[in-house]
Amino acid sequence: EDENTLISAGWDNTIQVWDIRTDVPVRSCFGPHVTGDSVDLHSNLILSGSWRPDKQLQLWDLRTCALIEDLDWQNYQEPCMLYAAQFSKDPNARHIMAGGSGSNEARLLERSSGKVLGSLRGMKQGVYSVDFHPLTSQVAISSGDGTTRIPNYRPR
Repeated sequence: EDENTLISAGWDNTIQVWDIRTDVPVRSCFGPHVTGDSVDLHSNLILSGSWRPDKQLQLWDLRTCALIEDLDWQNYQEPCMLYAAQFSKDPNARHIMAGGSGSNEARLLERSSGKVLGSLRGMKQGVYSVDFHPLTSQVAISSGDGTTRIPNYRPR
């Protein structure tokens, strides 16, 4: 990982890849509509969570800004538009946690397969923040109703 690399994203439907030694982005990934803390970097992978009803969760190649994969987010009764997404903090970033509004839920996915390993549903308001604990199998999930839940998960 290059300590001079920084990524940013926003409502302009782009992820900007920066080299902090320059004044302008070195690359742009076109497509994600990021409205919260839903962009993360691990090795040469960029994770984006978009506030839209489909193709919410995507993986991008840091070196080329090419879309690698749309992670399937099957909607239940209503879509979940993402405000938060993060890679787990283990050395291989084996998991992804993401959450948002609409269906007001958060999901834990296995990064390699995209398989949903668990979900937290039924919150009164949207999920605005998720954060993996760096040393334990816990994740913090915060929603607009003022609650933060800290469930354990079983790493695979």
